[in-house]
Amino acid sequence: MNMIDGIITQEKCCTVTKCAIPDYKNGSYQQFSVNEETKITENDAEIKPNYKSNKIEIFYIGKKCSGEKVDIFYLPIKVNEIFPNLISYTAYRTKVKHLTKENFKGMKKLFYLGFVNNEIETIDDDTFDDLNELEYLNLESNKMKILNPRIFMNNLKLEKLDFFVNQISTITQQFGNLKNLALLNLSKNQLTELSSDVFINLVNLEYLLLHDNNFTSLPLDIFESLINIKSLALFNNKFTSLPAGIFDNLVKLEVLSLGGNRLTSLPSEIFDNLTNLRYLDLPNNQLTTLDENFLKNNHKLEEIRLSGNKITKLSYKMFENKEDLKRVFLERNACINIDFWRTLTIETRNVLKNEILNNCS
Repeated sequence: MNMIDGIITQEKCCTVTKCAIPDYKNGSYQQFSVNEETKITENDAEIKPNYKSNKIEIFYIGKKCSGEKVDIFYLPIKVNEIFPNLISYTAYRTKVKHLTKENFKGMKKLFYLGFVNNEIETIDDDTFDDLNELEYLNLESNKMKILNPRIFMNNLKLEKLDFFVNQISTITQQFGNLKNLALLNLSKNQLTELSSDVFINLVNLEYLLLHDNNFTSLPLDIFESLINIKSLALFNNKFTSLPAGIFDNLVKLEVLSLGGNRLTSLPSEIFDNLTNLRYLDLPNNQLTTLDENFLKNNHKLEEIRLSGNKITKLSYKMFENKEDLKRVFLERNACINIDFWRTLTIETRNVLKNEILNNCS
C-alpha cells in the first residue's frame, strides 16, 4: 500500500483565490498539504497517521496554483479517519478522473470542496451523500460531459455550485431541493438545451451564469421560479430570438447580459417586468431597431450597451424618465438618428458624440 506523506502549515483564510478556501470564517487554520512531488497511482493509498490529526481542518492535494499537473491519479482513502475535523478539501492540478463516495466518506463537517483544473470526467451518484454541511462545491476546469443533479440530493446547505469550463452537454434532471443555492455557474460548457423545470426549486438563486454555451433557444418558463435572481448571464450563445414573457418573473433582476448572440429583434414588452434592472448588455448582436417602448418600465437603468449591432434609429421616447441613466454605448452601429439626445445627460451626450459622428461620416 502506498503511504502518502505531507506537511502541516498554519494558514490564514482571508481571501478567495484558486489556491485557498473561501473566507467563510475568519481566523487561522492548520492545513495538511500532500507534497507536490507525490505520485499516487494506486486507488488504496492512505495518509500517514502520525500527526495531531484532530487539529487539521484544511486538506490540500496537488500542485499549488501553477505548473504542470502532478501524477496523482487517485485520491487517498480514509482521510476522515486521520483528519476528522476537516472543513475544506482542495485538489488542484491532479490527474484524477473519477470521484466516489469513498473519497469523502464521513466528512460531515466539510463546507468547502474544490476540485479545480483536474481531469474529472465522472462522479458517482452517491459521492457527496455524507457532506451534509457542504456550502460551496467548485468543479471548475474539468472534463465532465454529463451532470446529474441527483448527486446533490443530500447537500441541502449548498450555496454555490461552479462548473465553469467543463464539457457538459447534458443535465439529466432538475437541481432538486437546493433552496439555499445562491450561485450556479454552468458557463463555458457545451449545453444546447435545458428542460423547463431544471431550475424549478432554486427560489433563492441570485446569480445564474449560462454564458458561452451553444443555446439557440430556451423554454418560455425556464426562469419562472427564480424570483430572487439579481444577475443573469446569457452572452456568447446562439440565440436568434427570445420569447416575450421569458423574464416576466425576474422582478429583482439588476444585471442582464445578452451580448454576443444572433438576436435580430426583441419583443417590445420583453423587459417590462424588470423594474429593478440597472445594467442591460446587448452588444454584438444583429439588432436593427428597437421599439420606442422597449425600456418603458426600466426606470432604474444606469447603463445600456448596444455596440456592434445594425441599429439605424432610436427614438428619444425610449430614454424618457431614465434619471439614473449614465452610459449608453452605441459604437459600431449604422448611422444612428440622434433624435433621442435631448433626453440624455450632458455626460452621456459627450461620450456618444464622436462615435455617432464617426458612424455617420
